Amino acid sequence: MGPAFVTGLVANAGLPPALGYLVYVGKVVTPMLLIIGLRTRPAAIVVAINMLTAILLVHIDLIAAVSGALLGAGCLSVGGRYGRWN
Repeated sequence: MGPAFVTGLVANAGLPPALGYLVYVGKVVTPMLLIIGLRTRPAAIVVAINMLTAILLVHIDLIAAVSGALLGAGCLSVGGRYGRWN
């Protein structure tokens, strides 16, 4: 499982394929750095950013629903800006 495999998975998710190399670093290289104890703080930050991005990608529908509930439909909705439920 090399960078090309990860790049294909990232492209299937609708993201730019070049982002796959960053995902590969975050999923393979930085955990190895953590295991051997080399550059642990920067590696831990990269792993944390990678995990937060994964959480956002998985729960994007939930985020969209919460933002719609909190912000309303907007002025271009059928009910208009000042509709009862907007």
